[in-house]
Amino acid sequence: LLERVREGIVLHREGKLDDARRIYKEVLAIQPCNASALNFLGVLAHQQHQHPEAERLIATAVVFDPQYVDAYNNLGNVFDEQGKTIEAGLCFQRALQIRPDFRPALMNLGVVLRRMRRLDDATRVFEGLLQDEPDDYEALRNYGMVLLAKGEADRAVHQLRKAVQIKPCTESRYAVGMALYAADRLEEAGEIFLGWLEQEPDNPIAQHMAPAYVKQKHGTPARASDSYVRAIFDSFATSFERVLEGLDYQVPGMIGKVLQASYGDGHRNKVILDAGCGTGLCGLFLRPHAARLVGVDLSPGMLAEARAAENYDELVEAELTEYLSAPGDRFDVVVAADALCYFGSLETVFAGVASRLSPDGRFTFTLELLREAVPTGYRLNFHGRYSHTEDYVRQTLRGAGLRALSVDECELRMETGVPVVGLLVVCTRD
Repeated sequence: LLERVREGIVLHREGKLDDARRIYKEVLAIQPCNASALNFLGVLAHQQHQHPEAERLIATAVVFDPQYVDAYNNLGNVFDEQGKTIEAGLCFQRALQIRPDFRPALMNLGVVLRRMRRLDDATRVFEGLLQDEPDDYEALRNYGMVLLAKGEADRAVHQLRKAVQIKPCTESRYAVGMALYAADRLEEAGEIFLGWLEQEPDNPIAQHMAPAYVKQKHGTPARASDSYVRAIFDSFATSFERVLEGLDYQVPGMIGKVLQASYGDGHRNKVILDAGCGTGLCGLFLRPHAARLVGVDLSPGMLAEARAAENYDELVEAELTEYLSAPGDRFDVVVAADALCYFGSLETVFAGVASRLSPDGRFTFTLELLREAVPTGYRLNFHGRYSHTEDYVRQTLRGAGLRALSVDECELRMETGVPVVGLLVVCTRD
């Protein structure tokens, strides 16, 4: 049976998941207490966003083998992705009780401690890791993120620059650029993104970010490219909701209040589109009103997380304007919660919504507010999102045949300790 499990692991690593699953299950049919098969079958379930099943399988593995260090670490990762931060930390600590020098658990514990705002404890973890291995890319990057969270932006930049030198990948380049932005060292951030673009002219993140800093060389794009949106959101799909929790994200609750004010407590009689649904944070607020709830997003990783929440009747991987311009059913409600901050020009998306909105339907969306008048009516900001003037939004709605019922200023979330001010707009067909 040990050899069969090893065969399954080889297939698993090769991405042949169905074959690996079959072997793990064959082993468990013969020996239900085989901890290795339970663990790896749980890891496979975790990879496919079946978090409760992954939790059950790996928890069973450690019952049968209480000294199974890797299984405790894997179980901690499963808990972490479900937002069960305390449980995750306990699993990593249990792994370290068994093997105090187990680096994967130390790394994961440091990340969890940062998320819990136990920043001094996280600092000690990563400094210990770097003392043993000064060139550990993951430890450098995570240490930099802890220092950034502590407000030590200059030290954070130093660590993240070292990470880039060791591994000049998309993740490290983006991290150091955003750390420089957080430190208000905008010229240096611009140099990072422009240098990145020159070295990797086809990289979608560099293509998008460089114009925000170096407008004289690169004109402002009218919207974020599909490849940029996929790259950004696929990279942190599993941590997206935890990140927003730390930023005091308000938008889904605000959307829920708008629907409650319009339709009462909910009669599940509306056809609703969640445009740019992400991981499905709005789904919980939309479901009580929906006879049918459709989510559309460009990121497969985000859609996998939304699918796991089981609030949607249909989830579609598509670019929003293409989806809206295609023939299809009309919607009683269209919601775009912070999805439009990746569009500069709003003409096409507003026209698409108007074409798919029922005659008495409601379109509710949020945008980041730009107070300064600019010729285009929008600006690509240093963080990579667009902001829009209220005049431009109102004018573009009218041009699309939509009428604003309310346009209210609101605080969308916190960023670098400062509220992000936006617009909450409710409109209907004119």
